[in-house]
Amino acid sequence: MESRTVSLRNGLFSVELRQGGSGEPLLFLHGSGGVRHGRYLDMLAETFTVYAPSHPGFGESDGLE
Repeated sequence: MESRTVSLRNGLFSVELRQGGSGEPLLFLHGSGGVRHGRYLDMLAETFTVYAPSHPGFGESDGLE
């Protein structure tokens, strides 16, 4: 899984996005604990192209202010 920061709303805020795999797209939205670097994302990426953004205030994503 590759991790990168994506700028949104003309640079007003940024979101960390983990992406990897191949196949049908799968959007993974984490719970209140954030995105962990567990094996499950790698397992999903064996079948799908996984997009796992960190919600605002989690990981490297900007917080809400």
